[in-house]
Amino acid sequence: GGGITAGVAARSAVAWANVLFYPGAVFALLPIAAASSRRLPPRRALLRLVTVVRVLFVATALTTAANVTASVLAHPVWPSATDPQRYCQAVEAAGFLLATMLSTPRCRRGFHGCLLRGGTGNRRAGALIAALLGNRSLRRALRKAAERFRCVAVDEVTEEDLLSPRDTGLHARSVRASLGQVDAFVSHSWGDDGTCKMAALRDWASEFEAAHGRRPTVWLGKGSIDQTSVAADLAGLPLYLLGCRSLLVLVGNTYGSRLWCVMEVFAWLQMGGRREDIQIVRLGSRCSLAHDLS
Repeated sequence: GGGITAGVAARSAVAWANVLFYPGAVFALLPIAAASSRRLPPRRALLRLVTVVRVLFVATALTTAANVTASVLAHPVWPSATDPQRYCQAVEAAGFLLATMLSTPRCRRGFHGCLLRGGTGNRRAGALIAALLGNRSLRRALRKAAERFRCVAVDEVTEEDLLSPRDTGLHARSVRASLGQVDAFVSHSWGDDGTCKMAALRDWASEFEAAHGRRPTVWLGKGSIDQTSVAADLAGLPLYLLGCRSLLVLVGNTYGSRLWCVMEVFAWLQMGGRREDIQIVRLGSRCSLAHDLS
C-alpha cells in the first residue's frame, strides 16, 4: 500500500544521498581541510582535521540511521537473523555516533593521560619535551633557537644581576652564540641568595680558567633571554640546553622546591646531556639536594 510505496521512495532518496555524499565528503572535504591546514601550527592543523573527521562521522551516522528508517518503512516486519543487513546498519550508525562522542577534546585529553601513565619512561619524557617545544616543528624550533641563542661572559655578570629577576640590563651585555659553543647552562633558583650565587659562579669561572686558559661563557636566563619577549625564548629551552657543553647547577635551599629548576635538569638528561657534564655547586651546608643530585 501507501506505506510500502513511501518506504521505497524513502530508501531510494537515501540511496541517492549516499551516492552523492560519500564521494563528495571524502574526496573534497578532507583534501580541502588538509590543504588549508598546511600553514597552521601542527597542533592546530591536527585539531582541524579531527573536526572534519568528526563531521564525517556524524553525517555517516545520520545517513546510516536514515537507511535503517527507510528500510523499516519499506518492510515493516523486522528481518530474521538470516537477513542481518538492517542489524548491521543499526550497529554501524551506533558505532559512528560513539566514535564522534569519543573524539571530543575532553575524551582525547583523557586518552592522552592514560597513554602517558601507561607508557615507558622514555616515551613520557619525549612527550614532555615535545610539550615544551609547543606547536613548533623540530626543524622550525632548531632554526628559531639558532637565531635567538645568546651567551654572557661571566665577567659581565654582577651580583645585582643574581639578586632578583628584575631586569638589570644584562641582556644588553649578551652576545650572539652558536649552538654547542657555550661553556655552561646556568641553572639556579631566584629564591636562593644572590651573593652566594655570584661567589659560586666566580669560583667556578676561576677553576674553568685554570683548566682551559680562558674565561668561560654561560647561558643565563636573565641575560640570554630577551626580557621583552620571554615566551618566545622559553619554547626553545630544551635546545638551549643542548647548545651548551655542560650544565652548571647552583643549588641552594630553595632549588629543589622550584619545578622549573628540576625540569631543567630533567630536560638536560632527556635531551642527551651526559651526567658527567652536570656540575653541581652547593651554596650552603644545609643544601642536601646537591648530594642527592650527585
